[in-house]
Amino acid sequence: MARVSHSILLSFLIVLAEASYSGVYKYLKDSKVVWIAEFAVAEYNKKVNTTLQFISIINGKRYSISGYINHLLISIKDESNAHPKTYETAVLYTPWEIKGGYKLDSFKLFKSIWI
Repeated sequence: MARVSHSILLSFLIVLAEASYSGVYKYLKDSKVVWIAEFAVAEYNKKVNTTLQFISIINGKRYSISGYINHLLISIKDESNAHPKTYETAVLYTPWEIKGGYKLDSFKLFKSIWI
């Protein structure tokens, strides 16, 4: 009986730990979050042959759905415009499907509905 109880407790703790990684990023300057943003810019630059430069992270969330989706709003500078622009990006993390684990899912200019 104790062995079953320990298994149930362990399963619960694993689920709880997994859930704690979902939600709004509290520390946008965390090295892992910055790495994900820089990865997104580098992948986009390779894909469309451009030279966008990462400036900062404005906001970010992480969703746990069969892996992770890192959804970030990032400030980007390009050579043609002196003013930074905001881009919305999603980076997937599914290490069992993708070599290296990370894949750029979307990268687009952010258009606020409030402006």
